[in-house]
Amino acid sequence: MRLLRLLSMKSPHPCVPSGEGNRIGACQTPWTRVLLVVVSLAAAGVVETALAAAQRADSGRANQTAQPRRFVDHVAYWEQLRPRSDEEKANASIFDFDNGYRLRRGVRVYKGPGTPPPPPLPGAPRPPYMAFVSRLACAGSQILIGSVQPRRVRLTRRGNFFYTEYRLQVEKSFYPSSARPTIALLTSGGSVEVGGVLTEAVEGPPLETGTTHLYILKAVPRSSAFVLAGPPIKPGERWTDAFQHTYLPEELASKTVTFDSFVEDLRGAAVGCEGGRAHEPNRRRDVHSDRQ
Repeated sequence: MRLLRLLSMKSPHPCVPSGEGNRIGACQTPWTRVLLVVVSLAAAGVVETALAAAQRADSGRANQTAQPRRFVDHVAYWEQLRPRSDEEKANASIFDFDNGYRLRRGVRVYKGPGTPPPPPLPGAPRPPYMAFVSRLACAGSQILIGSVQPRRVRLTRRGNFFYTEYRLQVEKSFYPSSARPTIALLTSGGSVEVGGVLTEAVEGPPLETGTTHLYILKAVPRSSAFVLAGPPIKPGERWTDAFQHTYLPEELASKTVTFDSFVEDLRGAAVGCEGGRAHEPNRRRDVHSDRQ
């Protein structure tokens, strides 16, 4: 109807062959009006399509699984982040790496995951289940279930990265049979506002807080704190998702082993470990910095 009305309207400015009459709007023959209407409707369609696409994208992002929010510590002075006690120095040392870099205020630093292992060859046999379980259990010194809350962020001994200290509330200890009710758990990376200036050192996602996970931990030498010896495992139907990018035994890949059975197998394997447990984590050195 709008198109018919426009075609029936008389042009207030007749078409002229040259001069200012050649401007759009001055030469309004019926076919010119048709062209203007088509262009206007097409432009409106483009805008409507773009808005619809943006709404769909927002809806898709809202439906995705929420990622853990990074904890941001707040201090007044940079010097407050440096280790002071012997235990703090022991904790800070295990996250150091030797490349001469020094963390500066207002930067965002990324530590890459390193080179992933090559994919298995076609037809390669899967690792034996108990060998996989034993290797995971013997890498740590405690196996327990609990939940974490971030406590603070501190500098490494050489000042080239951050680490975050979490307060791990223990719900049940599988190995050893008992544990302290709360444990200090340390992870690489952290975010700090110093005098209102944000500085970030990122290595992987932060721990999920407030929810129960199975933790395999190893002790920090000369400290009462612990670090992760394996990925945190969240109980539930999708508990094996914790082992992404890992070539799993057939029992785990096919989900024929329940979470409770896996935990019991871990406990039994931990009892049978004979020393040689891992101590200090290997530090990687591929660091990238973005100035803010």
